[in-house]
Amino acid sequence: MNDSQSAKAIHHQGSQLYTQGRYRDAVQRFDQALKMHGTNTRTWTKRGYALLGLNEFDEAIASFDQALSLDTTYTLAWHGKALVLAKQGTYDQAITHFDRALEQDPQNAQLWYNRGTALNQLEQYRDAIACFKQAIVLNPKDYRAWYNRAVAENGLKQYRLAQKSLQQALTINPRYAIALAYQGTVFLNMKKYDRALQSFNRAIDLDSHNPNTWYGKACCYVRLNDLDAVLKCLYRTFVISPYLYRVIAQTASEFDEIRHNPRFQRLVVNAMA
Repeated sequence: MNDSQSAKAIHHQGSQLYTQGRYRDAVQRFDQALKMHGTNTRTWTKRGYALLGLNEFDEAIASFDQALSLDTTYTLAWHGKALVLAKQGTYDQAITHFDRALEQDPQNAQLWYNRGTALNQLEQYRDAIACFKQAIVLNPKDYRAWYNRAVAENGLKQYRLAQKSLQQALTINPRYAIALAYQGTVFLNMKKYDRALQSFNRAIDLDSHNPNTWYGKACCYVRLNDLDAVLKCLYRTFVISPYLYRVIAQTASEFDEIRHNPRFQRLVVNAMA
């Protein structure tokens, strides 16, 4: 077996390890393969994805850049670098790289989906919706695209359209707890509090460990003037996420009506002291 064949065999081992989620071991195999065949675009790219899995973003970008220096048309490398940039919160740059990938592969539903999620983060909701629509055309069963389309529609206060998109997501995946919780949020925005509670409760039945669902339910009970229920839901939120949601609740306008209530103060403010 010559070096090229050996490198291919080791690359295959690395790919299998990556599929198993053993990213560190995968990187080691890809490094071995690259010592034998250092100009293999696929290996540099797979190495980048494994490093992304380890949250080693700078090294991942360096790996993708090396792949792109060998082949500027390699879609997976543009896509991978875009994912790293999105993880780092540099969404404008991520979108630019998604665009380069789409130049090579415009029929890739995952690329359109990921571009849309980056646009959602920038609150560029109209452009995001256009991306999710394209992703859905290419893959109508992608319930995540329907869900994220709803997020963008909600951001534009298009609540009825958001509910239709969420219903599509839930038709495809009835056990999609995140979509049920978000359905509750949209109903809350529509001031349909009973329906919001139904959605939050269904989401909790599927996943009782999502703090955002309990938090949304607490916000709903504020509108219903049920202080006991508000505090119970906030308590469950804080059990799951002790710090973040306490910080949010201290300034969130949803709780302005009860902010100075001693029981709210004890649960939300004093516990941080």
